[in-house]
Amino acid sequence: MVEIMRRGKVFLAPLKHKHIDALEANMNKECVNDLNIMGYEVRDAMEVALEASQSYVVQHDEAGILAVCGLMPEAGIEQVQMYGLFTDAAKNHAPSLLRGSRMLLKFFELQSDGLCMTIRADHEIMLQWAAWLGFEATGVSNYEGHGYVNFVRCGCIDCRGENAVSRPVMH
Repeated sequence: MVEIMRRGKVFLAPLKHKHIDALEANMNKECVNDLNIMGYEVRDAMEVALEASQSYVVQHDEAGILAVCGLMPEAGIEQVQMYGLFTDAAKNHAPSLLRGSRMLLKFFELQSDGLCMTIRADHEIMLQWAAWLGFEATGVSNYEGHGYVNFVRCGCIDCRGENAVSRPVMH
């Protein structure tokens, strides 16, 4: 298996067809629900991810797949949509996932100047995670009766926050 990056027992590898059965069997119920709201079953969503995005699995040497994540281009949106879906095993390895998420973000920023995310408004931990990663909330939207918070993160060097003159960044 090709490892793109590793931290301890957790590594990132490209999503392959062979991962779909494990993802379908072990996807966290909240993530399954989110996919269903968008009109997808897990298998269908993973097939779309394989075809239309840069997708990766986050795996633990002993626990297996913890998450699937990637960058999905969307029509009409300048930034690339960053996504993450978690398996039931992810909760047992949350500290490793949090530490690794900053590495993952840097990897994604090498591929795109700007990233966006859309997170259901009732997923408080995920909203806090997005803010911790440096994403800025830009608005709220509604889909199928559910509220979503839209986030953006500018990846350009002059607006990352290391340059105090550029703050606040307006999107």
